[in-house]
Parts: sequence; C-alpha cells; structure tokens
Amino acid sequence: MIRKLADQDFEDIFRSVNDAAVAYRGKIPINCYKTPYMPREELREEIKAGVEFVGYIQDGAVVAVMGIQPVGDVTLIRHAYTLTSHQRLGIGEKLLNYLMALAKTDLILVGTWQDAEWAIRFYQKHGFTLLSREETNRLLCKYWNIPRRQLETSVVLKQRRQKMKTLMLKVDPQNPDLQIVERAAEIIRNGGLVAFPTETVYGLGADAFNGDAVRRLFEAKMRPLDNPPIIHVADKAEVTELAAEVPLETKMLMEMFWPGPLTLVFKRSKNVPKESTAGLDTIAVRMPKHKVAQALIRQAKRPIAAPSANLSGKPSPTTAQHVSEDLDGRIDAIIDGGAADIGVESTVVDVSCKPPMLLRPGGVPYEALKAIVPELVLHPFVQSEVELQMGEARSPGMKHKHYAPRAEVILVEGSVQGVIKKIKMLTEDYEARGAKVAVLCTDETRYIYTLGVVESMGSRRSLTSVAQNLFRLLREVDAQEVDVIFAEAVPEEGLGLAVMNRLRKASGYHIIKADA
Repeated sequence: MIRKLADQDFEDIFRSVNDAAVAYRGKIPINCYKTPYMPREELREEIKAGVEFVGYIQDGAVVAVMGIQPVGDVTLIRHAYTLTSHQRLGIGEKLLNYLMALAKTDLILVGTWQDAEWAIRFYQKHGFTLLSREETNRLLCKYWNIPRRQLETSVVLKQRRQKMKTLMLKVDPQNPDLQIVERAAEIIRNGGLVAFPTETVYGLGADAFNGDAVRRLFEAKMRPLDNPPIIHVADKAEVTELAAEVPLETKMLMEMFWPGPLTLVFKRSKNVPKESTAGLDTIAVRMPKHKVAQALIRQAKRPIAAPSANLSGKPSPTTAQHVSEDLDGRIDAIIDGGAADIGVESTVVDVSCKPPMLLRPGGVPYEALKAIVPELVLHPFVQSEVELQMGEARSPGMKHKHYAPRAEVILVEGSVQGVIKKIKMLTEDYEARGAKVAVLCTDETRYIYTLGVVESMGSRRSLTSVAQNLFRLLREVDAQEVDVIFAEAVPEEGLGLAVMNRLRKASGYHIIKADA
C-alpha cells in the first residue's frame, strides 16, 4: 500500500530509500541495494526543502519511494526510485498514479532524467508532453530556485488537453426534460461519463456494473484507485442487488433518510465489479433526492457509480460551471441542473460493522442519525485535528488529499474573539511579507476584517448556509490568485461538523489555535 514516509528523522527515510531491498536478498541482483541511492547529506537537504516522501510497502518493506514537493500550482518529483525494472512497471505505476491525484494542476515537474526517466515515459503515455529547456529552467528557478547545474538534466511535463468534446445539457432542476436526460442516460449505458447534479454536490457518473467505464472515471478525475466511489440508485429495492446483506438498522435509516444525502456502507455483493468498490469487500450506496439525478438513474436503467465531479483533491463542485472548469474535455457530458442545495457531500455510515460507524459527516446531521440508531459511533477521522494514517478507506474523503484550492489554507480555531484577533494578526503579518491574503469568515464577523479578500461563508446561526457556500467560496477566492486563505472555525453541530471536517482536510490539517 502507498503511505507517507515519516520525514521527522532523515535517517529513517535514508534507510527506507537505500536499504529496503534487504528484505529481498536472493530475489534481485545485489547491485539494486548495495550502492546507496542518495548520499545522506543530499537527503537531509531534500527534507529541509520540504520534500514529502511517499513509499509503497510490500511484505513490510519499502520497495518504492518518491520524493514530491507541491509548491504553488505545480508539483515537483525530485526523486523517483524503485528496486527493479519489473517493479517500475507495477509498483512505480501505482506511485505515479498516486502523485497524479495529489498534484494541484496538470503541470508536473520531474527531477533529473537519470532518476526519473521511467516516470517521464509513464506520463508521456498518459498524455503529458515535454516543455522546452528554456521554459523548464524558468519554472524551476521561479518555484524552487534550483541551482543551474541541476537544470541541465531536469525536465518539465505538461498535460495535453484531450480532444474530447464535452456536451453541456441544460435542464430545469424541478422538471427535467426527459428527452435531454435520455441523451445522458444513453452515454452512461454505452460506457461513457456524465456529470450530473445531486442535492449535495455534482457527481461524475459511470455504469456501476461496467468495470471499464468506472476505470475511465478514475482516470478522468485523476482519482487514486483505492478511493471508493458511491453507487447511486433510484429505488431502495436496488440495494439487494448491490449488498450481500441489509441489516435491520439499515432499513430504518433508509426509511427515514432515503431519498436524501445519506450513504450507507454494506458488505458488497459478488455481482459488483471490483472497480466500483476500489477492491474493498464493502460497497457505499445512496439514493439521491435530486430530481435530475433520479431521472438519470431510472433512464439509464442501472446503478451509477459517482464520486464528486471534480479533479481529485480540488474543492467539490456545486455548479455545472465548477465541473466544466475541472473536467471539460475529459468527460462526455455535463447536465446543468443549477446549483446544489446542500453544498457538502453526503453523510456516510458504515452498517457493515457493529456498532454502526459514521465515517464521513455530511448532509444528514449526526444528531439526526443518533436519534434513530443510538449505538452509532463516530470514526476518529471525523473530528481529528491531525492527519490519520489510513489502511483501507471504506468511505470517500477519509484518505488522500481533498477539498483543497491551490492557495494555502489555514484554519483558525478557538473562541470567536480569539479567532478574530488571531486572523487579524496573521493577515497583517502575511501582507507585510508581500503575500496576497483572503479570509473566509461569517456574517457576524465580516465587518471586522479590513485586509485582503474577505468573504462570508454564511451565518453562525445557520450552518446550513455555511455548508452551501463553502466549496463555492474556496474556488472563487482561489480564482483571485491569493497566496493564503485564513478560515474561521464554526461550531461542530448540525452541518457544522461536516464543514469543519472539510476545512481541516482542505487545510491539510494546518490548524492554528487562537487564544481565548
């Protein structure tokens, strides 16, 4: 599995990078592990520069390592390393797919040719092209100030826009034209990809029983292959085809909250292809309330696998325009059914375990679920203030980077007065250093901030409004090319729990505690 390698101690990483092959002695040539890959001093400088090391773990040993450094709107691969050419074709590809999903843009900088020739070939295969040496030097100097002696062997890859024409289909969200919906349904039946509105956010749909179509969905979004999609149905009876068993408490939740913004995780039926569950033994299912979504599923005559319709890692889309910004030319069609009502994704509850567990907060508040299923517990991820290491993630949003704009996001938590004081101090400090700042605040505090771009997410007395505006504002503020976004914390009650979960993820858990 892919995981971040600890970078607090460079000796640990050095051993990971240079000595992982010890576990494979006798299976691979000795020169694959005898010669150190990287001098300790060079590795120490890499860590000081903020390079993040990601490793692929096999049989308890690190067998592939990549050093990556996202800065601004580009991502640099400083080092790409695997033990054998065979693993470069297998494990290396998993690492590069992972990086593609982490990247904030379609511009990816690759380190030295000697280290990354295999990475370059991989990205060229997936539609990336080499930039000129002059442009490469300019970008490397601009973003990383890399010494010129290293530039001669460095390359930059940029993704070529695909030639696919994305069809835009506009419908009335309350009374969708079924002839227009049928055009989209036909695309789904033929293995294509269609973005469509739901009451939470826009989803990107593929036939859940067509493994090839679901793989295309992952590729279009640049989504990590271990991040499961949610399967959307138009009738409760369809669950029996997808789930191996339906527990009693599940039926109560379905009666109360379906159709609506609640996803339930079941033990999966053997009928479902592995692509629709990210290889897990569970399956996530929901029945959306949005009339356009219901019409599309019914006319497609099959369940639809649909994660959010954005490039992986970016803020989820709440309008067709947001979808177009990320996926135009990458998918077959977008159904424009207006703005999403709720603005954050569905709540996810795992009913395949005892007691049932809330994996992701969302459109159905925890308090409402707890009233129906008193034994419901929260997964530690839901309120965590630090990034948790995940093995298998049974719900979208639990693993990998999510909801993040290009700008750095800093979440400030504490009392209202403490948060105001801290954000005012931070904005002054950052502006004095030449940074362009933005503040995401609330109606009650908006008038207090005077520096930078200031936007209200909504009222603290109506966290529903905050949820509706969150992703839209992250995108709109980011479009103003700010360097850093300071966000006020909101109460973790009702939809506030979902808002805080998304803000913590968007900030990469860069959280500052304000004094009272």
